[in-house]
Amino acid sequence: MFFTEVCKGGGGGFRFSDLGRLNVVSLEGFGSVGEKVLAGHLVLHGILQSVPRRIYDKPLVHVVLDEGHRFFSRSGNVPSLVEEAYLEYRKFGVMVTVATSTVDLPSPIVSNSSLIIAHRVNTVSAAKAVAEIVAPAPPLVNNYAKYLKTLKTGYAIVSSAEKPQPTLVKIDKP
Repeated sequence: MFFTEVCKGGGGGFRFSDLGRLNVVSLEGFGSVGEKVLAGHLVLHGILQSVPRRIYDKPLVHVVLDEGHRFFSRSGNVPSLVEEAYLEYRKFGVMVTVATSTVDLPSPIVSNSSLIIAHRVNTVSAAKAVAEIVAPAPPLVNNYAKYLKTLKTGYAIVSSAEKPQPTLVKIDKP
């Protein structure tokens, strides 16, 4: 796999010419959060415009958004470009992974996620919100919320669409 850093500090560009390459778009050099979000939307728009509109069995493009909560619409009425990519472009081979340290994600994103990895949370409200997502049944939400508040470093609860019972995993140091 080849690696190309295509955008750093507001310079560079994005070419969707080689699906075999790993392209990393770094938004570190942009000043404000607003500039980063705008640049991220522009890059994502470029990717989505260049994806052929055919149905694929395997993903052609995997977009990973760190601090993904910043890319979602706050109005609630208009889906953001990220939501559109997440919900509509899967059939065209675009897979979107959202990493976030908050539980403030649009419900269509959460309900259409095939995998959720939850680490320890610090507040009761966050624990309850995450427990409502990962608990296999509503009566277990309070138990999961208590557990999420006490998870040790390196542990996570993994919930997937294929397996109704969440799994506790330990992540070893590299």
